[in-house]
Amino acid sequence: MSNSKITFKFLNNQQFTELYCKLMGKQDLSEEELTKILSIAIILLNNEDENIKRLGYRIVVTYCNFYNQYEPLYEIAINKGLYPISKFIDSHYIKDYQKDFFTEWNDCYTKQYQENDIVQTSQQKCMNRNFKKYYSNSLALVAPTSYGKSELINKLIDENKGKKICIVTTTKALLAQTRKRIKDSKVLGTRKIITNSEMFHNGMENFVAVLTQERLNRLLKVNKSFSFDYLLIDEAHELLDDNPRSRMLARAIIILKHRNNNCIFKFLTPFILDPQNLKTKYTSYNLKQITITEYLKTEKYYIHELKTEKYLFYDQFLNQTWTLNENINNSKDEDIVINYSGRKNIIYLNKPKDVEDFAYKLSKKLPAINSEQISEACKNLEKYVHSDYRMIECLKRGVIYHHGSVPDSVRAYVENLYKNLADIKYIVTTSTLLSGVNLPATHLFLLDIKKEDQDSH
Repeated sequence: MSNSKITFKFLNNQQFTELYCKLMGKQDLSEEELTKILSIAIILLNNEDENIKRLGYRIVVTYCNFYNQYEPLYEIAINKGLYPISKFIDSHYIKDYQKDFFTEWNDCYTKQYQENDIVQTSQQKCMNRNFKKYYSNSLALVAPTSYGKSELINKLIDENKGKKICIVTTTKALLAQTRKRIKDSKVLGTRKIITNSEMFHNGMENFVAVLTQERLNRLLKVNKSFSFDYLLIDEAHELLDDNPRSRMLARAIIILKHRNNNCIFKFLTPFILDPQNLKTKYTSYNLKQITITEYLKTEKYYIHELKTEKYLFYDQFLNQTWTLNENINNSKDEDIVINYSGRKNIIYLNKPKDVEDFAYKLSKKLPAINSEQISEACKNLEKYVHSDYRMIECLKRGVIYHHGSVPDSVRAYVENLYKNLADIKYIVTTSTLLSGVNLPATHLFLLDIKKEDQDSH
């Protein structure tokens, strides 16, 4: 079988799985085994199948992180156009005495992908260029989270000041974050920003709207002839769900197209197989598409089975689950979260009561934090909410929580604390933070397999 035709079925039947499992389980490999697994990774990276390539990339990333040797990842990042990774390795892991003509040339070449302080990937730079090229076309943009879709929205607002623009978000949490991001970017000029139908009045032209689908439908229902020039739909893959909210959004698209045949739709999503499926029935418009195929992040899935006291690793590429050499000894959920936590952690539960109860139990197992910023934040919550507010005791130990019953202003405040204070390592949340809200988390703990709409209006 040629290298380009290797399949997952073929890999599952080889000794590869034994080496791969040892590497993913952070077991020491011999020099011969490391040579074999890295050689296999190079073969996989040159495969025709995109998922096979991603498996090869994961092997290299895991090897480099485990052995703290980043030369293989540096070479791959340069050749694949993953310049943020090569730039980071060049700045943090390549010593001055190790640099040569090629590292210096690569560093100079990378500068053309740098905008302000941000280094873009090859496809990211192309995405920015094409998004502007398609301003006058309806468009489906498929790009991973944190790829700069929010900056594209800001640029469109800035460069289309005479247009009526609406951004549709799936939750109030995402709405508040989008509103703040637009205001902070200073692209509004003299325009106002509205976040509900009550803020709109007839004859109002100079504004940008940020609405959930429920609020958008209320606006269109009350104002029978009103329409937008641009409708930007964040987390657009949810349009494909078979539920009332998705049908409500589809209805709004149909109404807007009927009222204004020149209305332009921008569908933004981190994943969808065929972007053309986002086209809505009973409307007619051409849909351009931009799809990012680059793979920078390589997620790992670990499972704790409390009943069997097993610690498992699930591999989404080979669709296999392996028992790792660890024993969790009937640990409670909060102990597992602490033991396997990263720099920043999101803990998901389905119900607000469960969220608050877990945050409180987790905080009781953590030491109090001696920080002026934390103390100031606690005083603010005491002053503006209540001195007995339950979150205060959690916050003192680096834990906050987030759900639909937490006041909007408090949610926005604690989100900002989580982003900017290193001492706050844990945020316990319902689904209010799982749809498009950007947080600097490295670990996600799912303590509940259920999901209900928590915060949509």
